[in-house]
Amino acid sequence: MHSSQQYEINMNKTGLQLAERARDLVHSKAWHLLTKEEKKFVRNHYMGRQVFRGFYTDLQLSRLLTMLLKPLAGRLLEPSCGTGRLLEYLDRSKLQIVCCEIDRQAASICKSIYPEITLLTGDTLAKIDELRSQFDYVLANPPWGLRVNQYYDKYELFNVTPEKRSTALFLELCINALKPGGKCAIILPESYKSEEFSSVNNYVQNSSAVLAEIHFPKHVFFSSNILVSGYILILEKTTSFRNSYISSLDSWDINDLDWNEKLIENIVCEFENSQNSGKQ
Repeated sequence: MHSSQQYEINMNKTGLQLAERARDLVHSKAWHLLTKEEKKFVRNHYMGRQVFRGFYTDLQLSRLLTMLLKPLAGRLLEPSCGTGRLLEYLDRSKLQIVCCEIDRQAASICKSIYPEITLLTGDTLAKIDELRSQFDYVLANPPWGLRVNQYYDKYELFNVTPEKRSTALFLELCINALKPGGKCAIILPESYKSEEFSSVNNYVQNSSAVLAEIHFPKHVFFSSNILVSGYILILEKTTSFRNSYISSLDSWDINDLDWNEKLIENIVCEFENSQNSGKQ
């Protein structure tokens, strides 16, 4: 989940109506009283409470992140899970999954959809010591434009400007949560490549290897009612050299899911080939 603050809202009526209907379902009756179809509808269209301005990951994008990260077994952290869209394509029977979420309503939905997870509510950023070096994998679409004024003395990147601080601190938390050799798939804003994020980039380069950097255009999040471009990063917690795969989702088509699936498969294949060539 990421915050929409400072980002362009896509006010398509259909998406907003679906999100409103999902919220109405959540408020109308207890989860166990919803039908199977209603639960699926909530999973696909619930967008969070407006107080948090939360916008959730497109499910096809969730599939791409899972395929790139390829978590087979071990412990996995989702530090800002929302209703759990990034969990959908994981083999949850082979993973110990820990999720964090500050929005208790979204957290409740996530736990109802995925009862096998361990769910931590409250301020994720305050949990850095609890989470440090505990995970083989991290899968994250953290808050971007959320202004952070609270002081966190455990973070090297706290001096980033308040408007950019949530991105920086969540990225630092994700890397710290990994065991040595652990891997992270994370969605970051376009501004990650800007000069104002130079200290963040330096931190990433000094603490991990960038295995992949995949740019996506703003219409990728069209179904989530927000227009925002950015990057998918695949990181490994190591100081050793690794091949870095560079690509983009610029040909993503919001009206052609089959095309997007082919694009996902091609990117995953190219990424795996780049990693295999680096091992030779």
